Amino acid sequence: MKKLKVLFENESVMVVDKPAGVSVFGSDYKHSEHKDLNSVDEYLLKNKKTKEFIIVHRLDKDTTGCLLVAKKKAAFENLKQQFQNKQVRKEYVAVVWGTMKFDTGIIDGQIARSKSDFRKHEVVKNSLFGKVTRGTEREAVTRYRVVERVEKFGEKMSLVKFYPETGRTHQIRVHAKSLGHPIVADHLYGPGGERAEKLEKKLFKVKTKAGAKNIRQLLHAASVTFIDPETDSLVKIESKLPKEFKLI
Repeated sequence: MKKLKVLFENESVMVVDKPAGVSVFGSDYKHSEHKDLNSVDEYLLKNKKTKEFIIVHRLDKDTTGCLLVAKKKAAFENLKQQFQNKQVRKEYVAVVWGTMKFDTGIIDGQIARSKSDFRKHEVVKNSLFGKVTRGTEREAVTRYRVVERVEKFGEKMSLVKFYPETGRTHQIRVHAKSLGHPIVADHLYGPGGERAEKLEKKLFKVKTKAGAKNIRQLLHAASVTFIDPETDSLVKIESKLPKEFKLI
């Protein structure tokens, strides 16, 4: 794993810049045993970045950007309370398929695990044929703002900022799909086939089969704003957009 960039650090908190293709936790995560070397927790432990750490929230493996880490248990409890009180603000940037109609909006749709595919989550909908999701249905609210509408390589796309007010698994990816505008290169929720593959290769400048491993959903945790447990002051930390976004 490449060196993990630290965007902010003090005695209580660290914000790291998570790269694509890196899990937040190792596949067999335990405090005493770390087998997955390609994960954030393993990097922090192996490189002794801090004596104690608790990762406060998660990012999907292929989502890049700001990841909040507590360096003390008291800081973790403080930040956890901030999340519960909706005091932590996160801003994501994504490239989605198609031209989004409205400049701003709110997506308010409960999310639950899909009944047909255990890997997926879905916005809960009423059905004449009974429940289409499994497990608990959880409140999920995401605000969005369209930054730019473009046409590139013969495809219409939109650059969008998303502001999740809740923190559900795959929330932005699921909500984007529910609008009919899934995130580009999202192989779980987006379109597949030759058309998608053609666009992805051009966006990611893929010329060989080996290069395809660099293709990943265009979703980036651009900033996180929180109250610093150390100083009680409001802090906003930002992560630069990866190069793939600059092609849009």
